Amino acid sequence: MEPLRLSKSVRSVVQLQRDSSGNLTSVLLHSKEKSKKKKGSPGIRVADRAARHLLRAQQAFTDAYLSRHLRSSGKRRDGWLADLARNLSRARSKGVRQLKLKKLLPL
Repeated sequence: MEPLRLSKSVRSVVQLQRDSSGNLTSVLLHSKEKSKKKKGSPGIRVADRAARHLLRAQQAFTDAYLSRHLRSSGKRRDGWLADLARNLSRARSKGVRQLKLKKLLPL
């Protein structure tokens, strides 16, 4: 038997059947999901991905620095100032680890 040709506007085909007790049940014969349309121009999508990646790395840096700042500040008076260079360095390394250049610029 030849397959049924359907118009592009047909989303699904359902067949109703009666079971042994007389109740109606539906059987899905064909289903077509709507495909999502990509938004944005192809050249812009690369820049968008790079911007999001950089922002995530920057957020990792900021979160790491803030937690270290608060910890240093709570340990001793003006502790954040004494530990500034070390805290910035450690937070920077956490942000750099988050930033992977292979994902940023796919070649």
